[in-house]
Amino acid sequence: MGRNIKTKLIATTVAALTALNIMVIPVSAAEGDVIEANTWADVLAAVDANDECTIKIMKDMDLSIGDLAIDLNDGKNITLDLNGKTISRDHSERTENGFVDLGYTSSSKTTYFTLKDSSGDNSGKLTGAYSTAYYSGTSINYCSACVYVGPYAVFTMESGTICGNSGYMGRGAGVFVVGGTFIMNGGVISGNNVSRSDDDRLGEGAGVSLIRDDDTSKDASFTMNGGTIKDNGVSNYGEGDAYAGGGVFVGDYCTFTMNGGTISGNSATQGGGVYIEGGSSELNPGNNTRGTFNLNGGTITGNKGSGIYLAAARSKLNIGGDSVINVTGNKDADGNESNVYLNVVRNNTTNANNTTIITINSAIKSGSQIGISFNGTTFTNVTITSGYNANNQGVVPDTLFLDDSGIYYIDMTNNEVHFKRCNPHVWTFVDFTWTGDDENGYTAKANYVCDNNETHTMSLDATVESETTDPTCLEDGKTVYTATVAATDDPNNVEQTATKTVDIAALGHDWADATCTEPKTCKTCGATEGEALGHDWADATCTEPKTCKTCGATEGEALGHDWADATCTEPKTCNVCGATEGEALGHDWADATCTEPKTCNVCGATEGEPLGHDWADATCTEPKTCNVCGATEGEP
Repeated sequence: MGRNIKTKLIATTVAALTALNIMVIPVSAAEGDVIEANTWADVLAAVDANDECTIKIMKDMDLSIGDLAIDLNDGKNITLDLNGKTISRDHSERTENGFVDLGYTSSSKTTYFTLKDSSGDNSGKLTGAYSTAYYSGTSINYCSACVYVGPYAVFTMESGTICGNSGYMGRGAGVFVVGGTFIMNGGVISGNNVSRSDDDRLGEGAGVSLIRDDDTSKDASFTMNGGTIKDNGVSNYGEGDAYAGGGVFVGDYCTFTMNGGTISGNSATQGGGVYIEGGSSELNPGNNTRGTFNLNGGTITGNKGSGIYLAAARSKLNIGGDSVINVTGNKDADGNESNVYLNVVRNNTTNANNTTIITINSAIKSGSQIGISFNGTTFTNVTITSGYNANNQGVVPDTLFLDDSGIYYIDMTNNEVHFKRCNPHVWTFVDFTWTGDDENGYTAKANYVCDNNETHTMSLDATVESETTDPTCLEDGKTVYTATVAATDDPNNVEQTATKTVDIAALGHDWADATCTEPKTCKTCGATEGEALGHDWADATCTEPKTCKTCGATEGEALGHDWADATCTEPKTCNVCGATEGEALGHDWADATCTEPKTCNVCGATEGEPLGHDWADATCTEPKTCNVCGATEGEP
């Protein structure tokens, strides 16, 4: 690829700022010193003034469309310490300017740039760049949205975050390595994206892109020892998803070596995690045209568009090393398992030289898991490794390699790993799986596993019948479910049955309280416990027999009244309870006399006053005499 190397003269920047009456004093430092920068102009000035230094960012910085990138060449060695701060670009428009441009002039001195974040939590960021390709004469030049690494340049990422950058018709929105070297020991590259142009150009390597530099014939390399490349390749700034290499794109002649770290959650039409070009057998017959991926350790998982995509016949994947390798849990665009995708495989009929072979260059660490799938399902016997037994003698290959398609099994033939088609599967019944709950009942499936590959499984719906024994107060009940797969449905013509018993707890007694005459009694089964309470008798009365205070039961007869005779003023009255009957007799009055009031002939009661005498005057011969009663008073 041709790239127009742009000379970004700091003097131009200084002159421009001076015209705005802003004083810029380039800061020089002794080797190993730290220069503190509060503005982007401070950063550019420090880079211009020093061949080797560390620049520590002291404040968040917002860059405009026109702000130039850090331009390093001619053997400089600069470290940028983000120090937990954010350097962001105005992404409202596309620009040719990224953040760091490690180009070269006529000199072939190696230039070094290191990115770190002394905050310790990767909170320092380079974000928001929005690049576009540009033309120089008849050649097209692809800008990096964030960091461009040209030939004779080494970029080392120790920590910090490169995120949220985008490239239209681009490559390497996060890190674009053109003939240079990228070493990632830590940090995060996330949320970056490259999209294809209207005429379907590029869109390759949203996180990291490696391509050869045509001008110097230098090949790009990327060594990942740690850190995370995640969630790249998904559309941002209104652009579409990445086309190839959501996480990492490995172009022809270039090499990606992964010793550790994680590549996850990235997306692309082809190679969501890693895309490896493979040259053209017609145009480039030499094997050295291929892109090469040396996978020695680390995890590639959760990517969409395959975990690793070997694009062509000569795409090269070398596996080995002392670390566990995990390439599982990746999916293709349709959601099918697709971890290492071999786009071209050996022709089983003609044995033509169009083979994508995984080279095993050392022992694979125990515990590694690598899924494999092909660009078709018509192959019957595919050789996928070279050097397996020489480096992993005695290690059963299906403990390391997994079949993603569900129709192949892994076997050793002539010391190499072969994927052989299950045609047909050899099914063995394993068990039944029950689904449901005790309240609503259960259904069941009969499960089978293929004898050739235990990851190939099949399930058949079973017919389920049930029989219930009801519980009693003291005895548990149960429901017995019987699952059956008829011999006519079983792949081996054998009836499969299983039962599932669900216990129903005993009901327990539903006790009614004891009464005066009955002990505590179960309402359900009639069982009794304890004794009757017995009556709590109240004594009989004149009118009521002996009565239970608890239940109202009676016994015997009422005592009857003990009547006292009625009197003139009282009716007949019971001597026991005071009850009355009838009416009082009433007085039998004798009339009042001159000296006595009206008096009852029966009880002697009196009423009113005596009448008093009606005196006749005394005469010569008679004393005063009462005209009524004849009583006398006095003398004649």
